[in-house]
Amino acid sequence: MTQVITLDMDQVDLVVAKEMVLLIKYFTRDLESLRAGKKVLPTFDSDPDLEAVHIQEHLDAFKLVLEWVGDPKVLEEQQADMLNSERLGELLNG
Repeated sequence: MTQVITLDMDQVDLVVAKEMVLLIKYFTRDLESLRAGKKVLPTFDSDPDLEAVHIQEHLDAFKLVLEWVGDPKVLEEQQADMLNSERLGELLNG
């Protein structure tokens, strides 16, 4: 069985923004742990100094993408508006 889901650009932006927010949160936590001398499960390199460099590079990139797709709070409000209008339409149309 195959199902096709169509997303508009606002929905795609919302998905990307939410993923960027999560990645920023997780990588920031790992970077802070590394800087505090704690061990973290390496993602890019087993050398903690190089790992910190790679994490910072990725954080910068994720923040740039987040700026490009938009503020996640605004996108969440748009999603809520879309859901409310869809639910209203479902209720009105039975």
